[in-house]
Amino acid sequence: MTNQLNKLQNHIQGEISEFKEQYWKPYQIKIGQWWLRTMGWRMEGVLPKLQKYLVVGAPHTAKRDVPIFLASMLASGRRLNWLTADIAMRFPYRKFMINHGAIIIPYKQRHGGVDKAVELFTKLENFALAVAPEGNIYKTDYWKSGFYHIAQGANVPIVLLSGDFKEKILRFSPPFELSGDIKEDMDRVREFFCNVTAKYPERAAPIRLRAEENPEQLPEDES
Repeated sequence: MTNQLNKLQNHIQGEISEFKEQYWKPYQIKIGQWWLRTMGWRMEGVLPKLQKYLVVGAPHTAKRDVPIFLASMLASGRRLNWLTADIAMRFPYRKFMINHGAIIIPYKQRHGGVDKAVELFTKLENFALAVAPEGNIYKTDYWKSGFYHIAQGANVPIVLLSGDFKEKILRFSPPFELSGDIKEDMDRVREFFCNVTAKYPERAAPIRLRAEENPEQLPEDES
């Protein structure tokens, strides 16, 4: 495991935490549960007991989404990794974020995130990755299609995660496989997120991919 991560570390030229165990320790889970309660949040649903899957989280419209996500990750029990550009991870938070799953990629290499994620899924025996398809906290016209490519390229199921600020509930969907029909898959995603309220609703991106307008031209790495 260590040798694998060292080789991937050199390839990514970023930083990755080494999760020797698939699940957090009981005291860490209790910290996550306490952290969520102090923020007034609760969870519905559970993460699956699978070796590999991709978590797709939305909406992402505020920086305060990050501590809520971290608390839910601990409370869920499963150790998740997540991709982020190094420009967003600076002292004094960098080490803490790495220890809690952040895979920090140099900003200039951020567009290679799909290939890097697929490689991690291929090389590692136990690997669960979380992504935010909106890409940042400001409104965009489309979701980025990187999550779709990762799930297809790595042949892993998807778990949807919504953060509803109106009800203060984090919901996990059951895992599901992509069908390969972009519109059909995205209709399923839209149904899950349809009644979710973002912290700043005006910043929430429409749940759609550019490829839905032209499925023959799905970008290869819109990470």
